[in-house]
Amino acid sequence: FFFFKQKTAYEISACLVGSEMCIRDRYYSSQEKVSCLVNYFQRIMCFSGDELRRKVQYKRIVKDVEDNNYEFWEMLTDNMNDIEIDNQNKIEEQQDCIWVDFANKFIGGGVLKTGCVQEEILFMICPEYLASVLLCEKMQDNEAILIKGGEQFSSYKGYGKTFEFDGDFKDQRQLVPESQMLDTVLLAIDAVNFRLITKKDVQYQNLSLIHI
Repeated sequence: FFFFKQKTAYEISACLVGSEMCIRDRYYSSQEKVSCLVNYFQRIMCFSGDELRRKVQYKRIVKDVEDNNYEFWEMLTDNMNDIEIDNQNKIEEQQDCIWVDFANKFIGGGVLKTGCVQEEILFMICPEYLASVLLCEKMQDNEAILIKGGEQFSSYKGYGKTFEFDGDFKDQRQLVPESQMLDTVLLAIDAVNFRLITKKDVQYQNLSLIHI
């Protein structure tokens, strides 16, 4: 079980000191996150048959920084494939694709605290992702974390301070017989922070590129 205490103004970062509204908003979204977890535990207590045999895979991917193939980009002449932009549906509603989690370097970010944006919401509606918080150490710049087979258990509405648990969710994705996993893939990557670097073109130089 995870418990969330209401923070006082002295515990909030400098930009939020004295803002009682922000404190109440964060406390409220934390309560809603607990509702997602309670719903998950209620569901798994009734598991039987294939539900008990279903697997979830957690994999850490490490790219050798000494093995960068910069020439690959220089010799590339193919055009990019068509890109489809969907601004109507949520990430977890997309089928037959990899969900990208723009993660904190400590996977899960503020999911067990007051954080409630993209990564934290995914981990609340698909609580099996929470195991990665225990299994995976801090991600380095050349690392990513791949989670296969996670199931969505809760619906939600809102984002950040407006996040609300919106009832139980029955995931309709089929179990893949060979792997005993659902056909879902989450790729967690932590962006490199270039904001504090004086030379703005550093991120486009060879040393900052990793080809996987």
